[in-house]
Amino acid sequence: MDIVIIEDEQLSADRLVKMLGESVPGAEVVSVLHSVKEGLEFFGRGPAADLVLADISLPDGLCFSIFDCCDVAIPVIFLTAYDEYALQAFRYNSIAYLMKPVRKEDLVKAVIKYRMHGNVLSPETRSIIRAIGEGKLKWRERILLQSGEEYFPVPVGEVSFFVYDFGVTKAVMKDGSMGLCDISLDHLEEQLDPSRFLRLTRQHIIDIEDVKSLKRIDSKHFLVRMKSNAEEITSTNARCNRLKLMLDR
Repeated sequence: MDIVIIEDEQLSADRLVKMLGESVPGAEVVSVLHSVKEGLEFFGRGPAADLVLADISLPDGLCFSIFDCCDVAIPVIFLTAYDEYALQAFRYNSIAYLMKPVRKEDLVKAVIKYRMHGNVLSPETRSIIRAIGEGKLKWRERILLQSGEEYFPVPVGEVSFFVYDFGVTKAVMKDGSMGLCDISLDHLEEQLDPSRFLRLTRQHIIDIEDVKSLKRIDSKHFLVRMKSNAEEITSTNARCNRLKLMLDR
C-alpha cells in the first residue's frame, strides 16, 4: 500500500512515517509533501498512491486547494488540530478525520478501515460531525493549578501560555502569576480550543489572544512576544506560519 503524506512540519511527518512503519504492515510512504504548491505539482502528474494522509492547514493555504485543482480520487485521512474543517473535509474522499496530536491507535484503526471498507466513515468521525452539527463539541474551560500547598481553579482564558520546564507543566498567567499543572502538554493540546490555543513549540502552548508580535530572527525561526509578561518564545517558520493564519482572520 503506497501512501502520500501532506504535512508541513517535518517532525510530525517523521512521526507519521515511524508510526506507519511500526504498525501498518505493507505500508510504504512514497512521498512527503510540505505545501499546497508541492501537492499540486505531485498530484498534477496523476494518481501515484493508494492513500493520502493530509494535514489541512499548510503554510500556503488549505490542502483542499490541492483536491479542488487536481483530479484526486484517492481516499484521504485528514489530520488536523482544527475541528472547524470537519464538514468541509467530507466533500472530498475522506475516510477519517483525526485530531492532532494523532494517536497511533487511531491512525491504525483508520488505515484498517480503509483496507476493509474503502470510503466508509469511522464511528469516531461520525461522532465528531454529529457533535459539530449539534453544537455539543466542548473544550476545556477551567484548569486546576497548584501553588505551594494550595490548589485553585482558573479559567483557561486567564492563561498566557503553558510551558513544560524541568519535568513539570507550568501555567503562566496574564497577571504574571504562575501555577503548576498536573496535565501533560500533549493532553492539554487535545483539550484546549484549537482556534485559540496553539502548540508553538514542543515546550509551549500559547493563547494567541495574548500574542504581541512576531519577529523573524533568521531564515528558519521567529521570535514570538507575549503581551502580558514580555515572554519571548523562539519557534519555527512552519509553526509561526500557522500562528499568522490564526491571527489574521
